[in-house]
Amino acid sequence: EVKAEKSGFDPVTAEATVLVKPRPVTLVAGSASKTYDGTPLTCDTFTVAADETTPGYGFVSGEGVASVTMTPESTVTDPGSVPNEIASETAKPNTKLGRNYTVTTEPGTLTVTAASMGIAAFPAEKFYDAEPTNVTWAVTNAAGVAITDAAISLREKGTGTWIPVADFLLYVDTTNVTVEVRAEKPGFTPVTAEATVLVKPRPVTLVAASDAKTYDGLPLTNWTFEVKADTTTPGYGFVKEEGVEKVTMTDASTVTLPGSVPNEIASETALPGTKLDRNYEVTTEP
Repeated sequence: EVKAEKSGFDPVTAEATVLVKPRPVTLVAGSASKTYDGTPLTCDTFTVAADETTPGYGFVSGEGVASVTMTPESTVTDPGSVPNEIASETAKPNTKLGRNYTVTTEPGTLTVTAASMGIAAFPAEKFYDAEPTNVTWAVTNAAGVAITDAAISLREKGTGTWIPVADFLLYVDTTNVTVEVRAEKPGFTPVTAEATVLVKPRPVTLVAASDAKTYDGLPLTNWTFEVKADTTTPGYGFVKEEGVEKVTMTDASTVTLPGSVPNEIASETALPGTKLDRNYEVTTEP
């Protein structure tokens, strides 16, 4: 209400309204990024958005926001992105945010990128031994420090299935087999490498038995054999429970009349689980 008074005049009054509008302000939450290191990424910074077109925009001199608190969800540890959102604001002294300002917020972004690691694979060569055959490998982080807890899987190049290292078994192949090795670890980008594996067949010599008798008008045959002893040839002999169950002699390996003929092995029957053609180079002696 407004009142006017003057000597010799009757006082008069009038009314008018006064509206002090809150000033609009937009706070923008900070953004941040880092490479995965196993620790949470947070960011409690903010800026006041610039706005030269909205009437009455912005804090007046000396007033403003001292700090902000982000939502509990505004954190990320594993590779990926999440919004960084302001939950509440703490005003500077003498600033009445709720009364004198209309504060809106805009989110930032928190991003964790996958860490990098490297892998090197090294070729392997051995004689067949019925044991898993693997290339060897080394996994390191970006700083060259060894990573020993990565999950390792392997496959023959060109096949679609990755096999855990404990289950990967290569049988003999007379040519090099290219093996792919993959390393995986949470927070890191998977990496692969290649190396060759040569599993060589084991040499084995079977010696046909010799036999003799006095002429009796009946054919003399002998289908027994033995594995020749050999301690000098690398990779020689059958492994574990593998071997030859029996042999068949040639048709010519028989004699009735006085005289001698060679007793020669024509073919071999393997013991169960033995892959003669694949894992062994079998030679025979009469």
